[in-house]
Amino acid sequence: MNIAIEERLATVEFTSPAESVVGFEHQAKSAADQKKQAVALDLVRNKIASMVIFDPALGCSFSPMTVEVIHQEEEHAEVHSTFAVSCNTPLAGSKLRFGFTKTFPAIQTVNVQVVAATQQVGASIKRDKGELEVPR
Repeated sequence: MNIAIEERLATVEFTSPAESVVGFEHQAKSAADQKKQAVALDLVRNKIASMVIFDPALGCSFSPMTVEVIHQEEEHAEVHSTFAVSCNTPLAGSKLRFGFTKTFPAIQTVNVQVVAATQQVGASIKRDKGELEVPR
């Protein structure tokens, strides 16, 4: 996960093996697989604010830019998603928490990079434990 921050705006990029989100990596050819993939992508689209958790006092809202499955090889695919985030208050100094395993139990570790105007911070978040401070 990459998060770029500029004042009250952020861009969140989330990439994951499709297996961890959809439950498989092959092409969704059957109606059942297509439905399962569509439901999983809707979860990413609709639950991102509970997976990347900004302080509620900041008044942030997420808008999906892209949420899709990209097939890189015959048997390997990834979920790629990008969200625009708009907040009422500047993000510098705020805390970021995470809640991926509540929505997608197969996601155990998320490597997060946060880039702001003055510096970059990163962490490996395991089972949603831990938080990052947005650089000032």
